[in-house]
Amino acid sequence: MDLAFEVCRKHGIRLNIIGQSPYLESIKPLAPPQAVFYGQLNDKEKIKDILSRCFCGYAIYRRTGPQSYSYYGFPSKSLYYFANNIPLLATDTSLFTQEVGKLGIGRVVEPTLEQIEKAVLDLKKGFPVYYETINRFRETWNAGVEKFHRERLSALLKDRPE
Repeated sequence: MDLAFEVCRKHGIRLNIIGQSPYLESIKPLAPPQAVFYGQLNDKEKIKDILSRCFCGYAIYRRTGPQSYSYYGFPSKSLYYFANNIPLLATDTSLFTQEVGKLGIGRVVEPTLEQIEKAVLDLKKGFPVYYETINRFRETWNAGVEKFHRERLSALLKDRPE
C-alpha cells in the first residue's frame, strides 16, 4: 500500500480502501490526503457504489513466491473488480494473476514503484479499452461455466438409475 500511496500522492489520484486490519490501521497516517478508508463493508450496493468511481483494482503483494499466502490462493477481491468492469493491477502471485495480462483484463507487475506507477497510469489512460475487454472476458467466462454445468448435469442425469 505504501507504493500505491506514493503513486496516488504524486499524481493526485484518489485511493478508495475497503477493509479493516491492523496493517491498514498502521499505515493510515502515511496515506495521501485524497485516500478514503471505508473500513469493513459487507453492503454489496455500497461496495458497488465505491467501485463505480475507480479505474483499477489493486492486488499488489511484495512477497510473490511460495512463501506468500497469496501464492496459493485466488485474490477474491478481483471478482468484485471484474464484476464492476474494473481492471486489476496485480503482482504475479498465483496461477490466475498470470492470466490477467494475457487476457487484457489488467496489468501484472513486479512490486516496484516504477512498475506500479507505469501500470496505474496505463490503466487510467486505457480504462475504456480495459472496460470492454473485461465485458468480453466475463461473457466468455460465463458461457464456459454454463457449458460446464450443462455437461456435468447431463452426465449426472444420464448415469442416474431409473
